[in-house]
Amino acid sequence: MSSPYLPLHQEGPGRTGSLPGNRSRTPLRTRETCLLLSLFVMFILAWASLLFYMPDVHSVDRDSFRNAYSSFHHHRLPLSSSDGLEATQELGASATSSNKPTTVAPSTQQSPSTTHHKEEEDETKSTKETVVSTTEDRQDEKPTSKDELEAIENIDLSSIGRNENERRRLKVKEMIKHAWTGYAKYAMGENEVKPVSKKGHSAVVFGKTKLGATLVDGLDTLYIAGLHNEFNDARNWVRDHLRVSEVKSFVSFFEFNIRFIGGLLSAYSLSKDELFKEKALEMAEKLMPAFNTQTGIPKSLVNIKTGELKNWGWASGKCSVLAEIGTLQLEYQYLTVLSKKSTYLDKVLHIRKILRKADKPLGLYPNFINPNTGRWGSKLVSMGALGDSFYEYLLKAWLITNKKDEEARDMFYEVIDNVESRMFKYVQNRKYLLISDLRNGRMDGKMQHLACFAGGMFALASVHATNGKSQHYMDIAKNITRTCHESYIKTVSHFGPEAFRMDSSGRITSRKNEKMYLLRPETVESYFYLWRLTHDPMYRDWGWELVQSLEKHCRIPTGGYAGIKDVYNEAIPKDDVQQSFFIAETLKYLYLLFSDDSVLPLDKWVFNTEAHPFPYLSEFPVDQATLNRTMILL
Repeated sequence: MSSPYLPLHQEGPGRTGSLPGNRSRTPLRTRETCLLLSLFVMFILAWASLLFYMPDVHSVDRDSFRNAYSSFHHHRLPLSSSDGLEATQELGASATSSNKPTTVAPSTQQSPSTTHHKEEEDETKSTKETVVSTTEDRQDEKPTSKDELEAIENIDLSSIGRNENERRRLKVKEMIKHAWTGYAKYAMGENEVKPVSKKGHSAVVFGKTKLGATLVDGLDTLYIAGLHNEFNDARNWVRDHLRVSEVKSFVSFFEFNIRFIGGLLSAYSLSKDELFKEKALEMAEKLMPAFNTQTGIPKSLVNIKTGELKNWGWASGKCSVLAEIGTLQLEYQYLTVLSKKSTYLDKVLHIRKILRKADKPLGLYPNFINPNTGRWGSKLVSMGALGDSFYEYLLKAWLITNKKDEEARDMFYEVIDNVESRMFKYVQNRKYLLISDLRNGRMDGKMQHLACFAGGMFALASVHATNGKSQHYMDIAKNITRTCHESYIKTVSHFGPEAFRMDSSGRITSRKNEKMYLLRPETVESYFYLWRLTHDPMYRDWGWELVQSLEKHCRIPTGGYAGIKDVYNEAIPKDDVQQSFFIAETLKYLYLLFSDDSVLPLDKWVFNTEAHPFPYLSEFPVDQATLNRTMILL
């Protein structure tokens, strides 16, 4: 019988590969030795099997990673996608089941794929099936904690083989959240935020009252991006603090219409929350004194408390401004449908009647008009500041009425022909196209950043053209948008200046007071429309260039984004203001640029000049008499 003890490395039964003379001083029992060896071999085999079958994290997409995570946690994870309505319902239901008051669970009644991508439907179904099975099997496990959810939300998408466009969209969603965080942290309830100084800011157009302009302006962006907690916080602020009757100073009638009334109407159209409709109607009523002039043409500034009116001191002849009086149709048509009161529409159509009958120099609409006489105050014409959205609303008033408002269409076609013949400046054999301001009948050669919206306007006109100019309008749209993109890439910051000129060589210059970038949306607005209507990936790439520039030069680490004082200056100095339209427009258009076409489809929704989407009027169940009055011109 052999000894029960053998030196570990001694040659013999079960010992191989030991060197002669190599002896261990630690004896082991044979049975124990075999057991340890067996366990060791099993461990190695198990580890090898795990490595062989484990999926490569770098090769799976984000949803697959979440599905795998869900197998360990039965709680359903909210989708970090364009998940507006489906995920909003889940989060809203969850919030309702808790004791938190006034969280909003948006309805599905007005959800034409508003925030859900076709490319995610199959993945979502798979996720639901996985969640059902794991929920049944693991009822005894604890739900996923908030920290765990946040950890998953913060997965570095650059390391996951996700669709490139999807990663871009999710990046913009993160930017929206960062911009909102800066505002909510340092200026909640203020009109705007100074993110560098970490305090509130209010432009003169808002008066002296804190009305949460950024908050109201950004409601629909938060909703569309699926930022449900932020949306509910904003909603609760509107409920508790938005008191337009308490405003005691002069405010801009125009800005309150497009930002506040527009933002509230859009939030209502998406969420169906009656609070937003009530607030919009209340504000519209408070602004009605603006129309109390000899002609019915509203003045620029209204004191909501006293009803007193005045125009801007800098306006030519103290006149009213074309863009301000001509940018009411979408909001007031919508108000008419919701309130079933014709008063709103009557006011708008009366203004249009005056404008149409007025003598027009060169067939154009000057920027200033006297509210007492209905006569023009100067011969300055612009597709930029003071004129821009008047032209935009002629086209969109026709569209939002399902093309019933043919007078608006005819006015658009007529004036656009004259704009083309009088204000278009082509450069480099028609490679670039500037829309110049017109002073006393002559082009000054300057194009404003604000006029860069026209690329999108002409693209939209192209797909609906009834005058045989569809391709012509699309060519114009592409040319304008290319020109505006060029104004961006020719600066060291890759931001377009407030205004620029282009010489015959394509060189771009700006004057001292034209070099700033105020986080404006007009260029990316045109990218959005051109992408939706042509599907040329170039426009998405151009939008991504803007994202990269914003992140590099405008992002404030503690929250928010700031504009640039001089886009040509290599130091790229910041201006310390996050404009309310940055969340409302710039980031919304970027988000939609990288979203599926089913998110706010252009054949069902019309965007106001502040990027607030309104549905086509026929989508609303109103009595036929009211609807007919909305459609038929007076």
